[in-house]
Amino acid sequence: MKVRLRAAVKADLPEILGINDCVQSHPWTENQIEEELERPETFKLVAVDPLEKIVGYLLAREGPDSAELLMIGVLSIAMRQGVGKRLIRGLLTHLKQRLDVFLEVSSENKGAVSFYEHLGFSTHLIRRGYYRDGSDALCMKLKLANPQ
Repeated sequence: MKVRLRAAVKADLPEILGINDCVQSHPWTENQIEEELERPETFKLVAVDPLEKIVGYLLAREGPDSAELLMIGVLSIAMRQGVGKRLIRGLLTHLKQRLDVFLEVSSENKGAVSFYEHLGFSTHLIRRGYYRDGSDALCMKLKLANPQ
């Protein structure tokens, strides 16, 4: 699917929320997403189709030497078409000099775990029974650079 990446803005909240509610097994609330869109330390990215419809989003919180991928979501009609990979690559390009990227994903979300492993993430910690449904949280890390 042909998409263009751009910075997410507060006006994108309804579309982001719609995707979030459809694809996340543990969706965030409208207030949580709105707060992230307003934070200056949050990297906000959306993927838009040729008609300017948002088909994917990514939110990541930046620190001085690392970042945490907070959320990524892609509409089901755009899944398995490279949109998620483009969003992750957009984040990695932005982060250039950071050392690590962290994320958390349910162990039950096999498709997401496989996607992240394919991109080079590896599990470094497991939080047993972390989610409301009893599933474990896999804390994954991607090493971007070697410290000097």
